[in-house]
Amino acid sequence: MPIYDRASGKEYVAHILEDTGVRNKKYDTDLDGLIDELASHTHTRDEITDLWNSPFWGNIPDKPSFFSPKIFAKKRFIFKLPDLSSGYTIIREAEADSSGYWVGAPYVFYDPETGEFWMTYRWRNPDNRGYKSVIAKSTDGINFTDYKEILKGDLGANSLEKGCLVRDPITGKYRYYICFDDGTGWDIWKLDDVDDPANLDPSTKTKVLARGASGEWDDKYAKDPAVFYYGGLWLMLYVGENDANDVEQSGLAYSPDGVNWTKYSNNPIIEVGSSGAWDDRYAKVTTMLQFFNAWLLIYSGRYKATEGATDQDWSQGLAVWIPQIGSKPVKITKDNYLSGTYSTEYLDIVIVDEDVYIYYQKINSDLSMDLVVKKVKLSDIITIV
Repeated sequence: MPIYDRASGKEYVAHILEDTGVRNKKYDTDLDGLIDELASHTHTRDEITDLWNSPFWGNIPDKPSFFSPKIFAKKRFIFKLPDLSSGYTIIREAEADSSGYWVGAPYVFYDPETGEFWMTYRWRNPDNRGYKSVIAKSTDGINFTDYKEILKGDLGANSLEKGCLVRDPITGKYRYYICFDDGTGWDIWKLDDVDDPANLDPSTKTKVLARGASGEWDDKYAKDPAVFYYGGLWLMLYVGENDANDVEQSGLAYSPDGVNWTKYSNNPIIEVGSSGAWDDRYAKVTTMLQFFNAWLLIYSGRYKATEGATDQDWSQGLAVWIPQIGSKPVKITKDNYLSGTYSTEYLDIVIVDEDVYIYYQKINSDLSMDLVVKKVKLSDIITIV
């Protein structure tokens, strides 16, 4: 594999674009121009560092970035979520209008090569917890057609929760991660990669991320994977719980191949709030966005049932991570959840050009939960200042 040339950068950049086959078409011209510009003169170490940290690399992962790949300097932005209580479209409705009937836990990615949205979601009812994971696809990000179903019985599971379908940008194959309880507890599993998600085979399941050892922060379970490919490295956000303190917090794992994972040494990266805080029981990370050099992590939070909380009280929080200056994200929503996100859970965001698709579980007054999407413009969530 060609190494990175500090003088020009051209050989390594060209290698990435040539071999992955997942160039974001919107930026073809800009990327070619960037490569030529890199080769035109010698760059300082600082310039090379800026390139590595720039959103250029965001055009390679499954979830493409949307900023033109140029080096940014002294840019600031304001991030906000729109009011999620209205203006959404229902993708799937719960089986009944009653507590315990849920459909959701979405993970969605957009494939710029095919123009398709791929969603993984799951069904649940009080008598049959987490009984089915579904892979669906769409050409508009709103109307989804079910494409593949995986039942908990297919996996030998008592219950399953969030699944995650991604596409390997190197091989072009699809890979599927799922968390389930096999009778001993919750872990994260992977099926063998396939050319077509319809051919995913539950019998090929392999445990890829296990709950922690006794006494660790995630010794009760590891679940709810959200997987991203970032500049040659696979990243997994996941949720863990400690058996002793009974709180769900957020972790990070990384892998060179998406199969052999290492847990981040500074886990949990998002912790629950202090006693009495709006998120003192749950802080479950669900997705990540990159803006300039910052990673924005969205998490679903709630306080304890012993303090009066019900499923109605789920909301969304925000943590910001700038890896160059901190070993953990900084929780922005320590005092309160993000405005307009009350009664929502399992939020995911996909950005395509100037359109933003926000997927989430909407919690109804009868405590059933529907899978919905709200489409807004990029300018509705990001303001550059």
